[in-house]
Amino acid sequence: MTDFFARILNRAEAGELLFDADALALPPVCLSVDATMDRSAAAIGVAAFIDQAGEIALVDIAEHGTGIAWTIERVVQLSGVWENVGVVVDPGGPANTLIPRLQEYGLVVHESSAREIAQACGLLYDGVNTATLRHRGSGPLMQSVQGAVKRSLSQSWAFDRRRAISDPSPLMAAVLAHHGLMTHGPVSHAAFDQRFSEG
Repeated sequence: MTDFFARILNRAEAGELLFDADALALPPVCLSVDATMDRSAAAIGVAAFIDQAGEIALVDIAEHGTGIAWTIERVVQLSGVWENVGVVVDPGGPANTLIPRLQEYGLVVHESSAREIAQACGLLYDGVNTATLRHRGSGPLMQSVQGAVKRSLSQSWAFDRRRAISDPSPLMAAVLAHHGLMTHGPVSHAAFDQRFSEG
């Protein structure tokens, strides 16, 4: 995990850096919402591809603030502005109470099981290590990464909201948005070619 944290925090010794302040998201995006265990803070994540081939993903924090109730109105606003594939929420996490309200507003909500949370964390980890992920250096996300702690989850692992040293919601929002993009977003050219190539 040391290399993961070093690379996402853009430390020179980590090799290729993932920070790209000029990265432009290509629609559609995937949104997400996550919160701290005590619901004192929440973050809205967003992920999108930045290349037509669907190989390089951008993760960012659309907004981070105190409390959790404000996220409903903000997600509804963003979904009206950005073409999107829906909103990812962890039904086993502290933002789970937002799910019915988001659905009431007509948003497509993707719920992630415990197994999918582990997969989501692994996908972000792989994206960092293969340099197929970019970020714009969001302060809340960088602070969240610095205080991240992982926990065992079945035969895998996930980031631990409860034991995190800093607010875990921005990192988890990024994890969920990225997973939602990879799962529900556009199929990459490479995957499309492999799936439908002759022979």
